[in-house]
Amino acid sequence: MVRKVLLAVLFSLSPGGDLAVEVRLGAAVVPFGGQVRFTTRIVNRGGAALCYYEPAHATMDCFPGVRFVRIEDGREFLPWNPPYQTMVSEGLVGAVRTLDACAASDLSYTRSRFLPARGGDWGQPVRLPPGEYRVVAIYEKKDDLVPFNTGGFEEELRPWKGPLPLCTGRIESEPARFRVETPSEPWVELRQPDEGRPELLVSCFNPTSAEAAIPGVAILEAHSKMYGGGEAEVAFATAVAIPARGHREERIDLRRLTFRTRRGPRGLHEMIPEGATWFRLSFRDGSGAGTASPDGIFGTVPPPEDTGLEGIGVTVSAEDTVLTVTIRNDAKSPVRVVRRLAYPNDVLLRIARAGGDDRVGNSVTRTAPESPDGLLPVGGRDRWASPGGSRSTGTGSNR
Repeated sequence: MVRKVLLAVLFSLSPGGDLAVEVRLGAAVVPFGGQVRFTTRIVNRGGAALCYYEPAHATMDCFPGVRFVRIEDGREFLPWNPPYQTMVSEGLVGAVRTLDACAASDLSYTRSRFLPARGGDWGQPVRLPPGEYRVVAIYEKKDDLVPFNTGGFEEELRPWKGPLPLCTGRIESEPARFRVETPSEPWVELRQPDEGRPELLVSCFNPTSAEAAIPGVAILEAHSKMYGGGEAEVAFATAVAIPARGHREERIDLRRLTFRTRRGPRGLHEMIPEGATWFRLSFRDGSGAGTASPDGIFGTVPPPEDTGLEGIGVTVSAEDTVLTVTIRNDAKSPVRVVRRLAYPNDVLLRIARAGGDDRVGNSVTRTAPESPDGLLPVGGRDRWASPGGSRSTGTGSNR
């Protein structure tokens, strides 16, 4: 393991002109997607004590702030930390630390996922792309105000009144350098380009000199802290062929998927009406083993489109043990079918016993064809049938 210790560049800093920052890297070369280990250090190079402000959760969120810059194209990345929940207490939020003369304070971190500092992918963690990187640590405190919690989640800024003045200004370390290796096998990244659309983008990269293929069937997991989640099978048209030293992108419309949940099959908005959601995609080969496991991402399920159902009709007919369900568009223009009607392979049938029994059971079809694209033309129809083996979850009859 190669270690580098890098000293700091001092900029205008008042009143603690002897404060410096450093950044240390655990290794000069890191495998693609591997752990990047680094340590930030705040040093007092003077002959007297000084104090500085340390934000809350500094042991989880990097402090001082650290930036990873890809030298080839200037892209900047910030270390990503999974969301966490903490208790709120009254008083000073964070801490004001005192450093004695010639003393230092270290904080160590390990990260494998990073946030693009600019562009449309903000908030979605990725692996650092292969290449050479420059790393800097930055301490910046523009004034002597520190946050205080006044009760609940209310905070206010107050001037620091302590025995020592608070160090203010900006300090940036000398850059450290390391390299992320180029992988020898294809890899996959998952993104949500637009959080206002229920759509994911799958980017497949091939670093080899020959065309590569990733199987065209994958499993998408979706999970919400509030609503729970499930998994759905994603079938691309063919195996995803990636040109040599190239990449390919595939889009997933989440509205067209049926998710397996503990409550039975569900459409996207029936499973997760809206809000922050964790997505993860796993490709499968013929034996069911995973062939590529991209990172999960935190995305957003936007609220369903409120287009209404004017002009849409649903009819059910029965012959022996077969039920036939028809969605009909009687409107004067094409209508986009929303929510449950967009998922004919998990249509919910409410079945009551003949003879006036008012008890109602729910039956979910299991053998319907693939979903339509959600757009019904004028006078259009989509039909599917379920044999009598439909699963019953209540007291009703399947006939």
